[in-house]
Amino acid sequence: MQSKAKVETFTRVNDISPLVVDPGTGTVRCGTGYCSYTHVKVSHVGMLVAAEFYADFVIVNGGYDYISAS
Repeated sequence: MQSKAKVETFTRVNDISPLVVDPGTGTVRCGTGYCSYTHVKVSHVGMLVAAEFYADFVIVNGGYDYISAS
């Protein structure tokens, strides 16, 4: 008998922001209520781990932000 996995959704505030985007990578286009980032390098350096990846994402004012490609 297979058990069904419970899927939960949740929202985190400010997971991706312009503060984690490396300057000089990709392009940014802003319009009314949104900014679209294309091929930007998102990175984080912590005490034990460093990570980076390139992504296309959109920051929506008052709405849901989303990653469109990585």
